[in-house]
Amino acid sequence: MPQCIGRLVGDTIPFEKGGNLYLLRQCQTITRSTLCDTCSAMETKTKAKKGSMGKSHTAFLIGRVMEPIPDWAHTYGNEWFRLKIAGGYTISEENMAKAKASVASIAAPIPETPVVAKVKRKSRTPAPISAEKVLETLPTVAVVAPPRRKYVKKVNAVTAMGRVEGVVDIGEYEVLHIKVEKKDIDGRIFYLDPKKDKLYDMKFTYVGRFKEGGIAIHPDSDKEV
Repeated sequence: MPQCIGRLVGDTIPFEKGGNLYLLRQCQTITRSTLCDTCSAMETKTKAKKGSMGKSHTAFLIGRVMEPIPDWAHTYGNEWFRLKIAGGYTISEENMAKAKASVASIAAPIPETPVVAKVKRKSRTPAPISAEKVLETLPTVAVVAPPRRKYVKKVNAVTAMGRVEGVVDIGEYEVLHIKVEKKDIDGRIFYLDPKKDKLYDMKFTYVGRFKEGGIAIHPDSDKEV
């Protein structure tokens, strides 16, 4: 009988400036199906949480063997890890090697994290990798002001009144370009408008305001009443 292909968290390893990331491991249970009963139940629970797992992942399934690592997981090789490195977090060469080894045989191919590393060596102490902040080209959200008259062709756009399906002739609109940045909140990635602290999901749908490190439910000030 085959081995369960559930992917679980194992030990944790630290960043140099605080915080931890998980190493990954494959479930060792022998099963008649692709997942054992325990991993199957964990997979159902994980899907129900929709990416809001918090810091402890021991009760959740980190996908299946050879699948891409989900972005919410606090581990090596995904969007969460790349944002940490881009934000100035560092990790020793020894722990980086452990992180890479833990996912090498149980995850889809992982591209190298795009960082410029400086290595400082001190006697026999593992040398930290200090990454310079990576400048990333962030998307621009086009917010279209309410039209003077209703004239719709067939275009896709995000307007002050909400998302419009089809194509919109923007000749009668005032187009506002808002520069946003990516924000990691409880393991989920959002787009943040830093001028107004407004948060959008990955489909550019307004979800609320960024306040005290979390999401505050607040009406969209740019939406037509």
